[in-house]
Amino acid sequence: MNYRLGLFRIGASGIYQGYDKPFVKAEKLYNQFDFRGKNQLNFSTDYTFNFKNVCLFGEVAKAYNDSLSGKNSGWAMMHGALISLDSRVSFGLVYRDYQRDYFSFYNAGFSEGSNTQNERGLYSGIKMKFNSKWSMNGYVDLFKFPWMKYGVDAPSQGHEFLLQPIYKPNKIFEIYIRFRQQLRQKNSSQYAGAVTPIEDYIQRNYRLNLSYVISEAFTFKSRIEFLTINSHSKGFQKGMIMTQDLMWKPKSSPLDVTLRYALFDTDSYDTRIYSYENNALYVFAVPAYYYKGSRAYILLRYSFLRHCDLWVRYGYFLYNNRFIISSGAEQINGSRKSDLVVQLRISF
Repeated sequence: MNYRLGLFRIGASGIYQGYDKPFVKAEKLYNQFDFRGKNQLNFSTDYTFNFKNVCLFGEVAKAYNDSLSGKNSGWAMMHGALISLDSRVSFGLVYRDYQRDYFSFYNAGFSEGSNTQNERGLYSGIKMKFNSKWSMNGYVDLFKFPWMKYGVDAPSQGHEFLLQPIYKPNKIFEIYIRFRQQLRQKNSSQYAGAVTPIEDYIQRNYRLNLSYVISEAFTFKSRIEFLTINSHSKGFQKGMIMTQDLMWKPKSSPLDVTLRYALFDTDSYDTRIYSYENNALYVFAVPAYYYKGSRAYILLRYSFLRHCDLWVRYGYFLYNNRFIISSGAEQINGSRKSDLVVQLRISF
């Protein structure tokens, strides 16, 4: 439900889930507040208010479920502001507080963790345009996890910040440099006794990205990224990736082609680097590149009969220092792992 009054809007929403059998999940110290049982109810209210160059927004949610009945399930809230200081500077601020005993199956809250639970944080971001050619984006995020997490046997905290200057002298050429630092706390891999201590993991990413529109049909993109991770127990680790993308999308042709070739070299899985890949419509692909090898894929889109679109995508990883990939039911005995996507859309 939504109610609007001028520039103010307030809404309310709820979702109930019931199962014919109890949802059973192994209980650990870190996940003891997750949903278990047969019934789950979430209720929330949200608001937005616009005044001149300021937009205020937020949401407050409450969860009820079987497993925490009598203990009173937790709350979650998020409040923020978007402010346009002038035509060249925009600023954003977001505060979130998700209690450890709040749980929802369907949420996409602003968070550092993988779900909207057990987290408090303050994020601020800024976008500045110096002139017609130069601009810069940046943000700072400070966060805490009041309860334990998977792989973290104590309350923890961290931060993340990013700086990205951008040079775009015209519509066909753009280059940017990005530096990002993340500090998270995890269990130490070296300890004595029954208590696992936590330690700081400092990750730094350095990226150089170039995009050039050769013609109306051809777009050329290059990227180099270097990553380092440092911790007391594992020491210094590093990784790098180079990607080359070429997109051919002529207006007069029913066929589009996207190509990528990448080289990567990381010390371990910890120094994996994620990179966005083009895929079929509504398919989101950001695979992790790790160990040493190469990656290539081709994506074809063909439009025919006025109402039909066909996507075909084939890609593969070729590892130079691995002869067994993955484990269990997904184990591959070899150094190559391939993937295939075929999608047909018929529209009327």
